[in-house]
Amino acid sequence: MEKYLLKVHVYECNDCDAIFAVDQDFEDHSAVQCPICLTDRKLKDVSEGEIRI
Repeated sequence: MEKYLLKVHVYECNDCDAIFAVDQDFEDHSAVQCPICLTDRKLKDVSEGEIRI
């Protein structure tokens, strides 16, 4: 059985308190938007890692 690794960043939105993960390995975090309030101004990158599926 083949396993896959997804690189993720976990963000917290300081506007609406949403916590969400983005399944991309990238350096440019400016493309990330909160899925609830659709802002990109008050996001905090709280974690990063890998998910094995």
